Amino acid sequence: MYYGALLQPWNNEGIVIRNEVPLDTHKMVLFAGGTGSGKTQSIITQLGLLIKEGVRDITLCDFKGIDFQFLNGYRKYYSGDFAFDGIMAFYEEFTQARHGGTVDKQHHILIVDEYPSLLTYFQTKDKADRTKRANDIMSAISEMLMLGRGLNYGVWISCQRASSSWFENGSRDNFQVICALGRLSKEQRQMLFSGEDFDANIRIYGPGTGLCLADGRELVEVQFPLISDLANWKEHIRQELMTSGELSTV
Repeated sequence: MYYGALLQPWNNEGIVIRNEVPLDTHKMVLFAGGTGSGKTQSIITQLGLLIKEGVRDITLCDFKGIDFQFLNGYRKYYSGDFAFDGIMAFYEEFTQARHGGTVDKQHHILIVDEYPSLLTYFQTKDKADRTKRANDIMSAISEMLMLGRGLNYGVWISCQRASSSWFENGSRDNFQVICALGRLSKEQRQMLFSGEDFDANIRIYGPGTGLCLADGRELVEVQFPLISDLANWKEHIRQELMTSGELSTV
């Protein structure tokens, strides 16, 4: 598995050196970046790479219901309000695996797009409905971030700002790969890469370009490649996932 290519060799010499990070040991991934950062396309790129790695159990929760619509009909694609159901269904599978005491060799990946927006929405609804779905989501995500790796359950989160308030019990520290794309404020860099050394000059990154930190590795500048035929890439992902299970009945 790799997360983009190292920026400097690519820019200076035209040599592409992949930012290789093994999926077996790095299952918890955070993508951060504002509007126009290239975050969504980078995740779609990584989704295709998961397929190439042989991963077929992927639950994708697309709260906005826009960027991943191409997966509509896949039984583990959840959009809008159904994103809550997708997270809790994945959490139930994780809980069963944990209590069962056996480790499945297959990778199980949950991808939650625009996580803070999802939580904010359910926090508002919880006040009106007297429910606690936002708390349920945060508790489930926190537990899986802390305990999922050994059971081959991974959590990928996408957000514009990865505030610690969205992750209970300090669970944000359990991300093993952090990719921050696009323009990064000083506050964001300190939030995500505390303790890392930065150049005195603040670099402004373009879409699909930014910083990546993986456990046990140095902080690196990366660039995610542009997919020349995005429609074909999406269709390949869709076909591979659709053949892994029945169509959705929702």
